[in-house]
Amino acid sequence: MKCVTKSVILFLFLFVGNGDFLWAKSFTHIDSLNFERTKMPPPLNRVEFYHPILWYNLESGSNGVPFSMLSRFAFGGYISPSEMNDYQSLLSTTDNRMGAIQSYGMTIYPIPGIEVQKKGALESISLEVDDYSGANFTQDAFRMIFQGNTNYLGQTLNVDNNKFESLRTRSLKFNFRKSLKNIDVIPTLQFSQCLNFTSIETQKIKLQSDALGDELQFSGNAYSANTGYSFWGTGYGVQAGLSIEFKNIRQTNNRIYSLSIGVKNLGFYSISNVSTVSRNTVWNADNNGLSPDGWVETSAFNLKAVQINSSDLQFGSWFDRQGDSIKSKLNFIESERKGTILSPFSVQAKLNIKPHSYVSGIIKHEISLKYVYLTGYIPQLSYWAHARVNFKGFKGNTKFSFNYMVGLSLGGFDDFDINAGFMINSFKFKGKTVLTILRFTGLESFVMPSKFHGAGAFVQLSYPLHYSYQ
Repeated sequence: MKCVTKSVILFLFLFVGNGDFLWAKSFTHIDSLNFERTKMPPPLNRVEFYHPILWYNLESGSNGVPFSMLSRFAFGGYISPSEMNDYQSLLSTTDNRMGAIQSYGMTIYPIPGIEVQKKGALESISLEVDDYSGANFTQDAFRMIFQGNTNYLGQTLNVDNNKFESLRTRSLKFNFRKSLKNIDVIPTLQFSQCLNFTSIETQKIKLQSDALGDELQFSGNAYSANTGYSFWGTGYGVQAGLSIEFKNIRQTNNRIYSLSIGVKNLGFYSISNVSTVSRNTVWNADNNGLSPDGWVETSAFNLKAVQINSSDLQFGSWFDRQGDSIKSKLNFIESERKGTILSPFSVQAKLNIKPHSYVSGIIKHEISLKYVYLTGYIPQLSYWAHARVNFKGFKGNTKFSFNYMVGLSLGGFDDFDINAGFMINSFKFKGKTVLTILRFTGLESFVMPSKFHGAGAFVQLSYPLHYSYQ
């Protein structure tokens, strides 16, 4: 019966694990173009400002699974049974979160170094690829997926309710800007392809075995919907956004306060050729819809030991017979479906506080509140302090300036993150300086990966883009 036990667990693992479960590869969206423009003194009808041209962003986290387990699971590495026991002991019974967001892209208009005539509100056009992944899961679901039930014979695993979603997209984004007296209105419109979609959900799953592993009792409902990866796309969508920047909402003798609020990437994806595997679910009869309309209450079923003779073992036919028996009792139903999903969008408010003038020291305080529509993500509150250090030459003049930032965030995929970064003039291109921004989040996870949960990185190259006005 131990072979039967392993077969059941293997089948359940393949079912629940269907789809991209690589947290560092499959990662709601952080808009890399949300970068404060720095204007430079323009001659008459010409304006220059720093604008992102290349960027990469990764945000990952969990409120229970440590960074060492996440990194080894995503990129490879041996995890010993004792380490796995330590990992699962850190989880709460039901309320565990995990997720990641990854994005990278480039500006394709205007081209760096080439001046363009700006007649309308269109500011730039960019290409971006985004990965979203998020999960809510129980402690016993973690045990079943990563350890099976061998370590828990004679016990009941209350796998219960879990949800996992993953989405990869490619987008062509049009960024607009309309500047009024003290307000900038920034709409965006993007046309997107869905390259991969996975959604998995379980309800009230329990797995119970006797102490010898000769009998299993299973109950509960589940479904999996998956497209697989396609470079040419498995679906299409349209998203829009709108941000409003209030440049000067308050002034004091020493400080200027500005505020920005907005929503990004609100829209939909229409996805087809979705393969679904489900147990005890109610689906729409016309094959529309990517999640069940409801669940069917069912009783548990038993799998008992089967006598196996030596010839069956030799030719391996026993595995096929047992597999058919297990599938029949689990009553999985397969179908092809299509449907529309809401895109992972973000809502954010940000307050900036700057001194009227500065040479060195703190040059800006930044406080933001953000929410991403993605499983496993909770509202995130962040604080960043931006500072500058000037290095002077022998004659007292400034030879080099170094901008750095430190911060703290609460929420998101993680409980908290300690963050830091810097901004430097890295090199020159066509006589203009390229500005590099590098940020690391979750520094505590790099220092103590077996204790803390998530980490991330952000890299951006910005270049003076030129607009002339007629």
